This record gives sequence, structure tokens and C-alpha cells, in this order.
Amino acid sequence: MPKRSINKSQPKDFEPKKKNPISLGNDSNIDNDFKPFRIGGIDTGLEFKNGEIKSSANNFITLQETTEILNVTKIKGNRSGSQEVPNFIFQNPDPTSPDTGLWVNVATGGLSILRSYGSAAHMVQQSESSFFFVGGADDGDLIKWQRGTSWLTPDSTAMQLDLYNTSLSIFDRSDEGDYFKIDVTTHGATTISTVDDDATAAHLTLDVDGDILLETERDFAVDSERDIILDASRNTATTSDFLLVATKKLFFDGGFNTYIEEQSADLLNFKVGNVDLFALKEDATTSAAQSSIVFTGCPIQLKDIGGVADTPGSGFGSLYVNSDELFYKNDSGTVNRLDTASKFFLNVGCYYATSIKKWLPLAQGEYDQTTYPIDYATDNANFVVPYDMKINTIYVNHNRQNSGQSQPGNTDIQLYKGGSVYSANVTVDINGSGYDATNTAIVYTFDFSGETNTFAAGQVMAISLDPTSTSYYFAITICGEYV
Repeated sequence: MPKRSINKSQPKDFEPKKKNPISLGNDSNIDNDFKPFRIGGIDTGLEFKNGEIKSSANNFITLQETTEILNVTKIKGNRSGSQEVPNFIFQNPDPTSPDTGLWVNVATGGLSILRSYGSAAHMVQQSESSFFFVGGADDGDLIKWQRGTSWLTPDSTAMQLDLYNTSLSIFDRSDEGDYFKIDVTTHGATTISTVDDDATAAHLTLDVDGDILLETERDFAVDSERDIILDASRNTATTSDFLLVATKKLFFDGGFNTYIEEQSADLLNFKVGNVDLFALKEDATTSAAQSSIVFTGCPIQLKDIGGVADTPGSGFGSLYVNSDELFYKNDSGTVNRLDTASKFFLNVGCYYATSIKKWLPLAQGEYDQTTYPIDYATDNANFVVPYDMKINTIYVNHNRQNSGQSQPGNTDIQLYKGGSVYSANVTVDINGSGYDATNTAIVYTFDFSGETNTFAAGQVMAISLDPTSTSYYFAITICGEYV
């Protein structure tokens, strides 16, 4: 072969022959543009420019890599993993064991698991600003806090947040059927509930080191199937108070017309059926004991205690009813009957010897009148009423001279007022009157309590007696009361 002139020589004429020559692009210099790194004229998948290296290879494999900043679009685990085996592990530079660290496992369907693994593998989440937890929007989507060493087989559920139904539940560690729950629904309506799936012992205790303040724009209702107890003995406190602020009411019976309120300063009012029936007014003008007042808007009914009340304590008196009578007992044990002055009675005696109707001698004498009213008979029959009063009962005792004389039989007694008939007849059969000192104490009762009769002071009262048969000796007591 003829030798080539040196003037016509090329660089390759001086280089040895290479099987896999390395080049950058088309033998370019490295600059600010990426150029492919080639071996034997084939792109390796690496590209270089000043200060940067880029890989366009389908798979870039390293056994160990150290870098300051890693910018990636996707990270895929180097092994398949499982629900208990991680795809890859984030580790400390000097792990205590090959598996210690933050396990990351992503299943093909997107199930993602983070697990802090190791003997002291605490997990801490810290943010210098807000934390956002975003979950599903379908019924059944939950956030759960569970106890145990495996999320697949936890020992128990400690707490559960229902994202769809907006409820939070906290469970007993030994029985998930026992739990505390908070539900929030439309308008922020919130329900706090406790559940005991075996009994009714899911008590709710508020142990507060301070005040409990309940402020509401509407009603505050307590709905209990059992008693509501304010009991200081359940704690170490010495008092147990229930306080209402000024102008507020304590309502009863589920409505708004029966309540207790402090109507004004030191005036406690009891309203029933929207009517003021009872009130207590403290007044210390002279003294609280002397000037304070108890108001009642209705009669006071005292139960008949069927005996004498115990002696009250020093400085007190006792008012009570015994056998339909009203009594007062002082702190020395002295008893005074309070209603004796209201009683009225009038005794009348007369001899009939006839069966005709007569008017009893209420004013004087033993002479009954056969005609009424009549001017010359008013001195015996007319009784001028001294005070407002009414007639309740007339007791009649009748006797004969011997057994041959007749019994009065059905006998009518009637009240007159101002010279006119006032009541209906009250009729009693007098058929057992005695004679000759035999059965002479038999008394017959004429009941006028059902008859409307009231007499004002200064009015004239008269009473007629009308037997069926001839009658003889009468002893009569007329009973009533001043009103």
C-alpha cells in the first residue's frame, strides 16, 4: 500500500482500533445542552450537560445511592411486597436492624400502608401550620384508631371517625359494644350518647376542675327516664347547688305556663297554669321575720292529721287540722282551737199536741205559732240574726206521755227568711220517740248542709215544723256557723 502523505492524514490514522468507542453526541464538547452518552455509537440512556446528568433509560438500577436532593415524579418499590411486607423502607443512616424504619407499601389497587417498624418505632406527625385529613365521601368511609400489632388483625378499635355520617365514637378497650358517641347533623344539631350493649350502666360523668357553663339561644331540656339528682355526696364537694340567673324561670310539665321565677328582687313567685298561686316576699323593713310576706292566690287546704301535732321548736307555732277542726299549738305545747267562734247553736223547747204545721218559738217562750207571719206572733217566731250565718243541722228529740200517744211520723222542717219560705222541706221519719222515761234520749238529725241558706246580719229567720201525726214534747237544737 502506498504511504499517505502526512498532509492528507486524519486523527483516526493515529488512534488504535476500538471495539466500543465512547462518545458524547457526535463527538461534541459538553456545554449547556444535553448530549447523549454513546458506547459504540449506541445511546446508553444517559445524557450530559454542564452540571447535570439525565437518564432516559426504561430502567435505571443502582445498588446504593447517596444524593442531597431527589426530585421524582414517581417512586416504585423494588420488590412486590404484601400487606405485611413493605415495597421499600425509609431508614436512618445507621438503622438498628435491616428492617427498622418507615415501611411503605402500595398495593396495585392503591391501598397504601405506612408503618413505623422497630423496637422504639414511635410515629410523630408535626406541622408548623394546619393539618388536613381528607377521606372518602361515601357511606362506610371511616378513620379508625386501633390497638394491636397488625392492622389486619387488631386487638380492638379505640376510636372511629365516620366521615359520611359525621360521628365520632370512642370504644371500651375490652368490649366494642360499649362506647361513647358524638353525632353532628343538619344545622349543627349535636347528640352526645353512651351505649352499654349488655345493661344500662353507660354513665356519663363530667369531672370538671372549674365551672361548667351551658349557654343556649333556645330551650335547655333534660329528658331522663329516671331521676335527676344533684348530690354532693357523689364527690368530695361539701355543697351541691343549682343556680338560675336573674329573670330566668324553672318550668315544669313540659310546657311554659307552670314555673317558678324570681319575679323581682327577693320575690319568689310560683305560677301554675299561668296563674299566680303562691309567692314569698322577703322584706326587712322591721325585720325579715316581721315584714316578709307569704302570698296565696287560692285556698290553703290542710290535711286532717287525725291527732294532735307535735310541739313545734322554740320560736315556732304549729297550725293543723284534727277531726275536721282547726287548731294552733305553740312552742310550749298549749293547744287552742281556732274555729270555735264560728259555731252557732240555739236551743228550743215546745209542746205541740197537734199534727198541724207550726213555727218554732225561736225568740222566747215555749209557745209555737200556728200562723206565720202574723203581727202578734212575731215575738216568739222571729229570730233576728246577729251575724252573717247559715244553718247546717237541726237535732230533734221528741217524747210522749204514754205508749198510746202517736209517733210524729214523717216530719218536715223548713227555713224562712224575711217572712217567706227560703229552703225546701227536709223530711225525717220520727217513729221511735219514747214515753214514761223509756227511750227518751233518741235524737233525729235534719241535715241542711245541702240546702242553700245564708242569712245576713239583721235579717229575720223563722223555722217551721210539720209532723204527719199528732206530736207532743219537743227539745230542739238548731246548729249553724257564722260565715
